[in-house]
Amino acid sequence: MNTISEGHFPVVYDRELGGYRLLEKTGINYDKLKTDETIIVALALERLSREVNESYQIQIEAILKKLFSSQNFSIEEVWAAFRPKIKLFEQISELSDLLTELIVQTAVLAEGNLSIRVDGENDGKPGTAFECPQLVFDKFWMVSDRKDETRQLIPIQSIEAVQTKR
Repeated sequence: MNTISEGHFPVVYDRELGGYRLLEKTGINYDKLKTDETIIVALALERLSREVNESYQIQIEAILKKLFSSQNFSIEEVWAAFRPKIKLFEQISELSDLLTELIVQTAVLAEGNLSIRVDGENDGKPGTAFECPQLVFDKFWMVSDRKDETRQLIPIQSIEAVQTKR
């Protein structure tokens, strides 16, 4: 049972059977989460893990591994780089800036599409699309699109929300 459990197979005790059985469905489809959704859930779990005992922390780590392995690329690289920064934000209730940075960095690494909504653009229309986002530093970090001839630069601190596209 320990080996099966460590392998993260969905095993439950069934009273009617009087023994353990595998669940047919786990109810969570990690591979259907977009990258930004995965990061949002991961950040929430990371923050939760600081508020619970060691047993729950171990379960949260297992969930994070499942989340990250369900993506089409290695999120762990960005996550490891941001973990110290996440700890700095522990005392801050507003994590939007950290979340924005995580999603942008991950999209740049994965060469994924982004939709960026800048502060004050909340009039119901979709955000600015970036087909191939890149980070540019000129006094502060900005996002631009490698494939865009006009090279629109958006400062990260002016971003209200960002979403990845499939």
